[in-house]
Amino acid sequence: QDRAWAAGFREYERGSELENGFEIDAGPVVDGFGTAASAFGIAAARANGRFDQAYALETEMSAASWTLPDGTMFFPRVVSHAADAPYLGEAALQYFLTVQPAAGAPIVAATSGPSGLVWFGLSVYFGVPLAVVLAIAREMRALGRRSRSAKAGLSLQLRARRCVRRACRRRVAGRHP
Repeated sequence: QDRAWAAGFREYERGSELENGFEIDAGPVVDGFGTAASAFGIAAARANGRFDQAYALETEMSAASWTLPDGTMFFPRVVSHAADAPYLGEAALQYFLTVQPAAGAPIVAATSGPSGLVWFGLSVYFGVPLAVVLAIAREMRALGRRSRSAKAGLSLQLRARRCVRRACRRRVAGRHP
């Protein structure tokens, strides 16, 4: 199914089961989209040469899996059973991404751009760190201003002290102004 915000495969027939919720074997179901069905759909689309469907699913998967700097896919790792199969989700996705089209399958190239889900995921993935960096830069700039004004205040204070010392020395030396 295609919606304005995402493309993917349904977990159940339209109107037969839940549209939003959690299916014990397949995971979350959001607006009818099944996460497991869409993951397996990547391999099915690639095997049948439907790179138009595979591209949409792969970009959504990439944006939703949150690949970390060390290459770990955050969400697939989180939903995998940590004790028995910590890499199952990642291994399955890596397999789905490497399926080659069957011999003689007509190739349908991708023609559309990323879905709304991809843009949202990317804006969160890059936007949150960018906001943190900008906040740190703003604080550092403010700290620099405070430091410069403190230095200027200190400089003014030192000048005042020198003037007072000179005046005191003159007075002691008997040279009154």
